Amino acid sequence: MARITALLLVVVLATLATVAIPAQQQDNTPTAAALEITVADAGFQLTVPGDIAPAWTHRVQPGTGEITALYLEPADAGGLIQFSIRATEVANPETESAASDAQQISQYIAANEGFSEVQDIQLEVGNQTATGLRLIQAASGRQYRVVLVFLHSRGIRYRFQFHSPRETFDDHWEAVKDILAGFELIELDEAARTQNALRQLALRCGTQVEWSANWEQAAQQATEQDRLIIVSVYAQPGFAIGNQLNESVFMSPEVIALVKHRFVAMRWNRGQPAPFVNHEVFGLSGTTFGAGLLVCTPDGQVVRQMFYLQPLLVADGLRDVLQENPEVAPAPPPDPAADRAEAIAFLIDSGQLNAAGNVLGEPNTNEPLAVTLERVRLHRIRRSGDRALEALRLAKTAQHPDPALQVRLLLEEATVRIGLGEIKAAKEALQQCLNEQPKDDETRAQAMLLLGEIAWAEGNVDQAKAQWNTLAHDLPEQPFAWVAAATLLGPVLDMGITPDIRWPTEAAARIAEIPAAAPASAPFEIKSALVAAADWIVNAQRTDGGWDTRFGMGDTHPAPGPVALAVQSIDTLALFRAAQHFQNNDDPERARACRQAAQRGLTRYLDDRALSRQHPRPVAFMDYTCWGSSYGLFCLTALLNTDFDFADISHAESQAVLSKEIEYLISDLVRIQAGNGGWSYYLSGQIDGQAVGAAMSFTTATVLHALQLAKDAGYDVPDDTLSRGYACLASLRAANGNFAYMRQGEGAFTVDAVGPNGSAARGPICTLALHRGGLLTADAIQPAFQTYADHLAGFSAEARKALMHAGAAGQGSHYLLYDYSTAAEALKAAGPDVVDQATRTAARTAIMHGLSRCRNADGSYIDNPIIGCSAGTGLAVLALLDLAQDDHAAAVK
Repeated sequence: MARITALLLVVVLATLATVAIPAQQQDNTPTAAALEITVADAGFQLTVPGDIAPAWTHRVQPGTGEITALYLEPADAGGLIQFSIRATEVANPETESAASDAQQISQYIAANEGFSEVQDIQLEVGNQTATGLRLIQAASGRQYRVVLVFLHSRGIRYRFQFHSPRETFDDHWEAVKDILAGFELIELDEAARTQNALRQLALRCGTQVEWSANWEQAAQQATEQDRLIIVSVYAQPGFAIGNQLNESVFMSPEVIALVKHRFVAMRWNRGQPAPFVNHEVFGLSGTTFGAGLLVCTPDGQVVRQMFYLQPLLVADGLRDVLQENPEVAPAPPPDPAADRAEAIAFLIDSGQLNAAGNVLGEPNTNEPLAVTLERVRLHRIRRSGDRALEALRLAKTAQHPDPALQVRLLLEEATVRIGLGEIKAAKEALQQCLNEQPKDDETRAQAMLLLGEIAWAEGNVDQAKAQWNTLAHDLPEQPFAWVAAATLLGPVLDMGITPDIRWPTEAAARIAEIPAAAPASAPFEIKSALVAAADWIVNAQRTDGGWDTRFGMGDTHPAPGPVALAVQSIDTLALFRAAQHFQNNDDPERARACRQAAQRGLTRYLDDRALSRQHPRPVAFMDYTCWGSSYGLFCLTALLNTDFDFADISHAESQAVLSKEIEYLISDLVRIQAGNGGWSYYLSGQIDGQAVGAAMSFTTATVLHALQLAKDAGYDVPDDTLSRGYACLASLRAANGNFAYMRQGEGAFTVDAVGPNGSAARGPICTLALHRGGLLTADAIQPAFQTYADHLAGFSAEARKALMHAGAAGQGSHYLLYDYSTAAEALKAAGPDVVDQATRTAARTAIMHGLSRCRNADGSYIDNPIIGCSAGTGLAVLALLDLAQDDHAAAVK
């Protein structure tokens, strides 16, 4: 159902913007030739009539979840008026049909707000009848009419959709019916049949887990069997990136075994009822975005979130949550009739590693090989490579007559050596394993999968593809072949980044866990909170001057990406400013520690920036340069500001280095400005898709603020860049003063009233940016803070959630600390003649409440666990400093 309902209208982009589109005009020019579009891999051809083709553009984009998507739209419509055909594999042709697709859509609509005038319809598509719905969907203060119908043929689902603003729908509908009449099924070619065979295999990923149909069934089973419930949430519509939960996490033998023995599993789709959907319990909504796991008790309480979807780390987390909840999920004993090896295997599979170790005892050369294999497996799962290799060495010295177990020994050795990074030895073991010609197809399949992974990690993508194509063709019934098929179909092989296939680092394991929250009853006082947060940043710094983040872990690219660079600059700036604050407040020792750590951070930042220019990371789907380079400018322009006294960079040589880097950062931001004048990190839902030219209001405001600071400091920033940027941001401001989330394309743009529930948090930074750009008077600032204070609680409630946009009005956790820091900065900049004392106090109170919801027991801060504590704590320090230094506040606590 998720693959169908998630794509209703334009969940990611088009619902976020509105644009004035002229109706089609009558034209007396000669009719052009019809346009024939053949989509061979999806088995259809579309003939667009000659009187329509010249005025409509089209593009064909392959996808991961989709075979192919074909889009047609009037020129300059920006996606707001669009006809599309999406072809996907039908997972179960015996039970799925066009009628069932339409029924699932109806259920989704019934469970979510914003839909009206829903009608069942049938349409003639070519010479066939398609079934679906006609409806109205409200989005961003405007109503869209949507027609959505389905057709099934040859195991492929064809999904036809047309949407348009309600007022222009009739102007285009006749043209769309003519386009639909030109649809024709054609023979699938050999390449298409091969790709479809791979898709059928990939669809089997995750099927080794027994899934409950709904929450009621899952809760009943968990109660009867004394189990926890693992809830899989995959909600990433519009992005052709594959379902990493099905294709990775739930294909891990360790995870599959843990679920089989200790958990009940269910998949949650947006709109599906469950106790944790309630915002008084946890809180999800119809706009929830992301991929992750929730572990719940049978009564629906969420006891753990998992967001770092590396299978080994997920398995670690599942074992940990079992140990933390023995009263809900007591450990089951092995079968009394099991032999020693079987009992140990059961204990390992069910997450009882300590008990398995006790049964194993000390190794000896006389133990059965089956026991030795379990010993090696236990050490491998614990990532104790040296102990695993020692057990393997002892096994090799003994005489074992079973050749099948000998081959498994080689496979275990290869897996351990991969984890340790001993790739050459791992390849030798795998090749020897295959040379033994194992009769066990599972062993052969796993060896082939691992050889492909090694080839990919070494940069031999073509070799990896060849290995996995052979695996999928020769052993299609083996689950490892399903993983190979899914990887072949996904975008990762073509992204230009090689994976790090070694075991996760200790830093990765730390990041995979959400720190304990500070007690809700703990008082929140700026002075002590600032001390604790600054100390955390100093202590969390690596010896090389950097801070750990999730971004960049798991691959071997030599340079950090924009998000990691943003984190580095945020923490460096936070410490430099904190050093000055502590120096001015009679804490010289803490000031010295912050200054020294900041200097190390600055050196690391400049080195990383140079590295990123030498080895730019490939960009796909999202380009976070807007954040990385903006925060770089915030940091470096502050360090060169004469208001600060940073003796470490006062000499001319250091200033010249920073000035040159500022010029690079300005160049970055000028380069990525969209045609409509704004900035956004969203590029496309396809790895090779055309960038949509989007502009996000808060992103644009942030970039403008950074560029304005640079220009005010005397750096060359093109006037046209700033003027176009300010004009774009102004176009995103509604008449009621709230800012729309996004616009796309370069056409004329208007925005109706924007509700405050989902937009209030971006109000202060956007309003202040327009004021600094001369497009708003100071009178607009106080209302923005009033709205902010009145509605911030809805945002703050999302703190600590890994899943995004889960709030009732689409609020998300992923920009909370950004919102708090930008609002605190804007409040500090606004004098008492701009923001009165009552509004200032209300805004400060709201910010402090929000910060307290993000505070951890160790003094760090986190809003979204994916973004992590390094970024969160740096942003919190900046917010706390601005609150502490707000001279206009009645009292500073």
